[in-house]
Amino acid sequence: MYAGLGLVWQCDKETIGNMDNQARPYNTVLRYRLPSLPGIPDWDRLVENYCSRELTIPSDKFPGIAALARQYHQATGDQYLAGLWRSTILADLLWHHEPTWFWYPTPNYHRSDNYRAPSWSWASMDGNVLSRANRGGGANWHARFIDCQVALGDPENPFGEVTSARLRTSGPVIEGLWVRIGDQRESPTYVYDDGSYTRCISMLLLDNPTRETPGRMGRARPLVCLVVGGKPQQQYALALLPVHGTRDTYARVGVIRINHEVAEDGFPERLVRSVWFI
Repeated sequence: MYAGLGLVWQCDKETIGNMDNQARPYNTVLRYRLPSLPGIPDWDRLVENYCSRELTIPSDKFPGIAALARQYHQATGDQYLAGLWRSTILADLLWHHEPTWFWYPTPNYHRSDNYRAPSWSWASMDGNVLSRANRGGGANWHARFIDCQVALGDPENPFGEVTSARLRTSGPVIEGLWVRIGDQRESPTYVYDDGSYTRCISMLLLDNPTRETPGRMGRARPLVCLVVGGKPQQQYALALLPVHGTRDTYARVGVIRINHEVAEDGFPERLVRSVWFI
């Protein structure tokens, strides 16, 4: 076990640690046990803590947490989908990087250059993620989960490496130009402009903030907004880009915190459609 002060080896009979570079018995019991009634917050905290670590071999992202995922599955019976859980898939999709989050700061935050997870999974990222921003009761979901297909490196191990995956949902889909307002750097505000009207959508949290900023790509850029939902006072959407050569297939590039006034206005039924994202 890798602990804050060093490496600890532990079995049922003995625990030995290499703490502060001096091998000696380590008496504290560090065995991990899920709570008697495990819940999503327990998994969220594991993911947040885990993602703040820098793995020597980035492709170990899923194998490194596989044993805990298996324990969680055995305790809950939930289906594991590339780091997310089927019963809470809509909320799980709303993970994001928080630049000002001080609990688990990681300077090098970006999507992995080599494929190891779909864009909609936190495991595709190097650096910290915040997974519990939209938990709790009273959520209002505009999107609907339809299907998920995950190809595994080892078909006998649903908690191990992922070679490809895609997720299908339906929900309000808004297309247009997203224009940055002002000179905010860490959390800029954007508006959506479809040519006939302009609406303030509020904060866009990009997955690759250093690579995908509008400053590098021009003042305005086309983005697809899939409205997911959340708490009445905190509605979210996924920012997507179309995958070249496909139809109704997208890749995630960020999360949008929807302006409260826009969410209150609602989203017309005509905007609802089914999309895949990979």
